Amino acid sequence: MSLAHLQTIILSNNLIADDGAKALSGVFGMSPTLQSLELANNRITDNGAQHFVEVFARSSRVIKLDLTGNIFDTLSLLPASLDKFYREIEKDGSLKRFCYRKGTLLNSIKQWELALDSLDQAVRIDPSHYWSLSAKALALILTKQYQEGLKVSEKALTVSTKYSYSFNNKGLALTHLGRETEALEAFDKS
Repeated sequence: MSLAHLQTIILSNNLIADDGAKALSGVFGMSPTLQSLELANNRITDNGAQHFVEVFARSSRVIKLDLTGNIFDTLSLLPASLDKFYREIEKDGSLKRFCYRKGTLLNSIKQWELALDSLDQAVRIDPSHYWSLSAKALALILTKQYQEGLKVSEKALTVSTKYSYSFNNKGLALTHLGRETEALEAFDKS
């Protein structure tokens, strides 16, 4: 099979895990024209992603990589040599989605400091992404940073008043700050 003209591989939602990631990284290395690799929701961990990092570090091609919905411990496995790769992901929004989803996953397993790091990155990429702002507000509230959580909730609400979680988070922050009347007003809107 010739891979000489292969430009896109879409294998999202196939649960390929780390072994599949390892095998695919070898295919990527054999295809001189591959530019887009979509591997969302495949249970790939840092171990599997490391195989792509090694291949990307040797590549000069512009790559679109979608790894949203996978299970990573840190973003630190991506070396500085992948700046070009990161910029390309950042352009099309994939990195924002990745950081948001990683942040919400980390929130759900009570890894709030790591969640805040990931959500901060999502907000830096798109300061108007109210989902990331709302998830960041929740992480701040859960780490007892109530005033900052309130501030971020209010920022999310300036972007969109249609996302009920932002009102709920505002209510939680206000409750912890002893401002019950305002909290009830926020909860009523959620």
